[in-house]
Amino acid sequence: MKKTSPKEIERRVEQAIDAWERQCPEQPFGDATLEQHKAALKDYYDAKAKFAAADAQWDAARLERNAAYLRALDITKRLVNSVKGHPKYGENSALYSAMGYVPASERSSGLTRRREAEMPKAETIETS
Repeated sequence: MKKTSPKEIERRVEQAIDAWERQCPEQPFGDATLEQHKAALKDYYDAKAKFAAADAQWDAARLERNAAYLRALDITKRLVNSVKGHPKYGENSALYSAMGYVPASERSSGLTRRREAEMPKAETIETS
């Protein structure tokens, strides 16, 4: 048996109620009026509202966390820059390296030169 997702259930419930409200709100179905049917779905509406509130709290907590992380990164960058500029330590120190940065003395220049053996030679064909 296929499991129905909460989103799909919500879509079906809302679509059915919306259609009932638009087409024939005065007509009872299954010995229940539209208002009685909505009253029977009280726990559904309560759970939906509770989940929406939790979702809003989650979003607010995530935004608060992201802002705090950015502030922490800024403070850490200032610390690292202070270590780099300190006359006793500097950017070649073990402390700088322990903080996760590559000391200037260990950085490569990034310059690469191709060796002649690696370069493909173009063959020319002479035509007479």
